Amino acid sequence: MRLGTTVVSVGKSNLTKDAMGNPRKDAVFRILVSNETGAEEMLDGFTHVVDATGTYGNHNWVGRGGLPAIGE
Repeated sequence: MRLGTTVVSVGKSNLTKDAMGNPRKDAVFRILVSNETGAEEMLDGFTHVVDATGTYGNHNWVGRGGLPAIGE
């Protein structure tokens, strides 16, 4: 765990668009992070990633048809 960092992007290591078969299951995660000063760093070798960002910024409206309800 790293405090004071922001995850910029998460991907899988050593994958290309021309990969044959299903190599994704064996590939580890690669994470691009940015620290408090804005410096970026690439971190490799993670077998698991937990996305705990929540849905506040991309919530679903309660109203009919995907629109916000009155007062929402």
